Amino acid sequence: DWEKAAVPEPLTAALLTAKKEKEREKKARQRQRKRAEKQAAKAEGEKRAAEEAERAAAEEAAILAGKTCHSCAGVIRGAAFQRLEFRYCSSACVQAHKRELMAEAALRRVG
Repeated sequence: DWEKAAVPEPLTAALLTAKKEKEREKKARQRQRKRAEKQAAKAEGEKRAAEEAERAAAEEAAILAGKTCHSCAGVIRGAAFQRLEFRYCSSACVQAHKRELMAEAALRRVG
C-alpha cells in the first residue's frame, strides 16, 4: 500500500546531508548573484556619472565657443536661429529677444 500511495521513503542521514548541501549551494549562488548585481549597478552608476561629466564638459565647451542662446542662455543644439548678430536656440527665443531689444530702444528714445 505504501507504493500505491506514493509515500516517499523516510529521510536518512545521507538524504538530510544532501538536502543541506543543496541549500548551502543555493545560498552561495544567491550571494554570488547579489554580488554580481551590485557590481553591475556600481558600473552603471560610474558610467552614468562619466556620461554626465562628459555632457557637462561639452556644454561648457559650447558656452566658451559662443554657441549659447542670446535670449535664454541655453546651449544651442542643432541648427541655430540667427537674427542680426545674435544666435538663438528656438524661434520663441528669437521673438522674446526681439521684444526685449525693441523695449530697450524705446526706452533710449524716451529718455
